[in-house]
Amino acid sequence: MTGPRPALLHVVGQVGAGDPVTATARSLQHRLARLGHRGSLHSADALRSVTASDARLLLHSADGGGALGAAVDALDGRSGRPVTLVHHGSAPGSDRRVLRRLRRLAGRAVGATPAAREELRGLGYPHVGVLPAAVVDAAFEDVVPDPATAADLPRHPGPRFLAIGPIAPGHGLEGLVTAFAEVVTVAAPSTVLSLCGPADPAYRRRIDRLVAARGLLACEVVEPASEAEVLARLDQASVVISLAPSGLDPYLWRAAARGCPVVAPLDPGTAHLGAALVEVPWHGGRGLAAALAAAVERAAQPGPPPDLRRPNADDADLLAALGLT
Repeated sequence: MTGPRPALLHVVGQVGAGDPVTATARSLQHRLARLGHRGSLHSADALRSVTASDARLLLHSADGGGALGAAVDALDGRSGRPVTLVHHGSAPGSDRRVLRRLRRLAGRAVGATPAAREELRGLGYPHVGVLPAAVVDAAFEDVVPDPATAADLPRHPGPRFLAIGPIAPGHGLEGLVTAFAEVVTVAAPSTVLSLCGPADPAYRRRIDRLVAARGLLACEVVEPASEAEVLARLDQASVVISLAPSGLDPYLWRAAARGCPVVAPLDPGTAHLGAALVEVPWHGGRGLAAALAAAVERAAQPGPPPDLRRPNADDADLLAALGLT
């Protein structure tokens, strides 16, 4: 297959359904394409086969950038390739060696949130910008909810808890399963919980053992094959949960926009969710079960969708921050 190479290569550690970083990168890809900067989305290891030196790279990093190690290895020795780093923030204790290596490769850098910007500044990146939160608007414009998944969900009427994101350490999932056991035992016996996203195999086994030990027949771990499957679950969720949210999360935005309660910490990445947010500490902590029960009650009395605090996404500012003017 031949044709012109894309002007932009959007690169994440691993393209995966149910990954907020992938979804944000896809949304940015669509927004920039409408502005005349077409591009394509790739996993980091795909750069080994990319030879076009004129393609600008937008590297999307999270948690110290470790998943981009293959991309950094592929870029070493390829001087002159224009690189922009989009950093989505790091969990506490993240190894930031890859972010430090990227400092000499990236001509520009932006943070997905002010906190991500300050993290890069602390690592010595100069002149770091911030993405407007509204860039997540286009994440699902080419995705239709999977009909088979949507038809299957009513077999478990719920309420339905849904946590979308990597099934991996550092996302508070063990605490969530423990809190869910309390909710389903005391406050809402018919509730079901789905953990949905790309999974670290060893950690997946750990979660499976915890679910089995608690006897939680109404808790499932799903590694979705497509974004369409994720969207079908998201659009029928009663409560969406993210205990360690990434810098920008299109899934939380879509849930809040339809009036679905979102259980998450209050930070710059979730402040725009407004009244949809049910605030909990980072990783949930004590009181998580009570917050989940409160969210169930709120979901049972739906009102009009909340007024999201949606900042304007100025196209000129966005292009300037990414070095595309």
